[in-house]
Amino acid sequence: MLPPLFLKQSSKGDLIIRNEYWEVIHSVKQGGCIRSIRFFNGSGKNILISPVVSYFAKYKQDGYRDIYEDSPKIVILEDKPEIKKIKISGKLYEAKRKYTIGNYDYIYEYHQAGYIKTIRRYDIKKHTKGISQVGIGCMDLIPVLSEYGVRPSPHNQTAKDYHSQYKDSPIIWGKVLSTGYNPQYIDNFVSYYFCVFNRGVEGIEVFPGSNIDEWERQITEEKGYARFAIFRYPQPDRISLVLEPFFSPNHPRDIYGRYSFTSYIGLPHVKEKLPRKYFSIGINNKPWPSDEDIKKWADKGINLVRLHNDYHYGKGGSFWKDGMYPPYEKEEIKEMERVISTCHKYGVKIIAYFSICTLHPDTPAYKRHHEEWKRTITKEKKELINEFGARMCLQSDFKEYLKSYIKQILSTYKFDGIYFDGDVSYCNNSSHGNDNHYGIEGFIDLLEWSRNFIGENGVLVIHQSLFPLIIAENLADEIVTMEEAKNEPYCYTFPPDIEGFSPHCTFMNIAPRQICTSLWLELKDKNSIKDLLSKCILLNYSVYFSSNVSISSKDKFNEILNFFSTIAPLNLSEYRFMDYTKGIVVTDKDGCKGAVYFKEDSLIIIVSNITARKETFTWKVNLNNLGWDTSSTLLIRETNRENYHLKAGKELTDSGIKETLQGFDYKIYIVKKIERTMKDSKK
Repeated sequence: MLPPLFLKQSSKGDLIIRNEYWEVIHSVKQGGCIRSIRFFNGSGKNILISPVVSYFAKYKQDGYRDIYEDSPKIVILEDKPEIKKIKISGKLYEAKRKYTIGNYDYIYEYHQAGYIKTIRRYDIKKHTKGISQVGIGCMDLIPVLSEYGVRPSPHNQTAKDYHSQYKDSPIIWGKVLSTGYNPQYIDNFVSYYFCVFNRGVEGIEVFPGSNIDEWERQITEEKGYARFAIFRYPQPDRISLVLEPFFSPNHPRDIYGRYSFTSYIGLPHVKEKLPRKYFSIGINNKPWPSDEDIKKWADKGINLVRLHNDYHYGKGGSFWKDGMYPPYEKEEIKEMERVISTCHKYGVKIIAYFSICTLHPDTPAYKRHHEEWKRTITKEKKELINEFGARMCLQSDFKEYLKSYIKQILSTYKFDGIYFDGDVSYCNNSSHGNDNHYGIEGFIDLLEWSRNFIGENGVLVIHQSLFPLIIAENLADEIVTMEEAKNEPYCYTFPPDIEGFSPHCTFMNIAPRQICTSLWLELKDKNSIKDLLSKCILLNYSVYFSSNVSISSKDKFNEILNFFSTIAPLNLSEYRFMDYTKGIVVTDKDGCKGAVYFKEDSLIIIVSNITARKETFTWKVNLNNLGWDTSSTLLIRETNRENYHLKAGKELTDSGIKETLQGFDYKIYIVKKIERTMKDSKK
């Protein structure tokens, strides 16, 4: 259930919009611009150093800014629990407010899914010469938001070198390394996405609307005159997000007339306790799982099955072609319906796979509409097609077809939800409105519709490895990630080091993670799975795997089933979590790590040996950092065992417990406070 939005006005006239996760404040004395963004389950502090600002300026001059307007006109256009719509109007002034070049008119739309859509319109009434910089919605942020992700423009050389085949512009991760003036990233075209964050705590995303021409071709017809950048500045120390559709110190422009820019801010629904509701397995029709298989999985704690079958992967025979209805021939449909029924019999939900960007050429919809729906990236408007099908664009009516198709499949076959996969990327098919666009607004609309259609009890899983989106995470029950390899468009063939997981694996504590093993562990042995699991359990990650594709060995398959059967009964959604980096559970061996799930009266302690060799070590718990009284008596029990320790809290903190673990092995302990004395508990 998405939380309702609330709007009120402070005694000073500032507008406050909030839900249960965040609060945004517009300053009436600073142009009505956003001056504060706080996340209640993050740091609770304002992440903005100064208000979000837009400007028209000569090079290295302050210029004309919206924040210099001290009496903007504010009108509430819509005030519903699911949407707040605000119109703010004023003049672009220089700092002393003596001169103006024109008016601004902003529409802020706050949506339940956790985002602000902003349409900024300018009417420059005075011919203004020598403008070198135009900034739209630029931000100065607190320096602890030191990690970032960017999707560069597909016209940027970095993007061309990185993933040129489809101009997809996948995410590139980075970290701000030092203080002082320090350019981290600069794109002279319009980047498709920015996020900055403090891993596991909070952050923000900013991106232009789907119409990239709006950003690149209003002030100049030539591409390459933008500046989308991330800087580190001193005095005050800050991270700057620069969104300048025009930046040209050597070739300034005369500005006059009307301009409009659409952009988005994604606000994470940061959770205090991450809801780990599902433990899932993937299936296809080669072969269909038996009723006995499904019962076994349910007994092991699996409560969600993903039917992902959009290719035969060299095995021949039928498969569910993207966009095809019915998805199989009659005999296969009977088997699919048997699997759905058996899943429900054993309390397991089952969801269907849908590509957000692919339509198979054998489908009737493709034959009727592929010319108008297709995604193109070249002057020749050549179709993009591979073994899965043809690429489509969500800014076309393909989006509406996909909605009707999802509704038809889920209503006919009693699936419990949706598994989305695919990307939203550059397209130049002018049938979709303009020559230079990407499908982000269509994707957001599809996600909101899907969440509403399946309801609170439906399941929405989204694969986001190369294309993260906070808005998607706010709507999802789980996120699949880590199919890529450290900023490369290829897949791992080995488990990463514990510090080598993508930043997206933890991100901002919005939705639970499944680490994708579908390709990069296919050829590895049982130890590869044990290696992966010994690290995932320290980071609160689950794993994405399939019964008949990605984990072909029975030993490897059973290793993951045993992992699920160990953690599924623990009700982890009831606990807050701190991983091995937080220093709560400490060990005296570098290759052995500890993590903790905690609540007021109990702890779940994870200790794991992430090396291949047997290790003996001691682990301790810093109870004071959890707010626990070290004078308490604690009952410490290893899961799946009857024996237990009774220790004073101070003893667990100061002396700890000696442990021996085989390579890539882990143990889980339950720690509870008890009221009885040590003497009474031994009776």
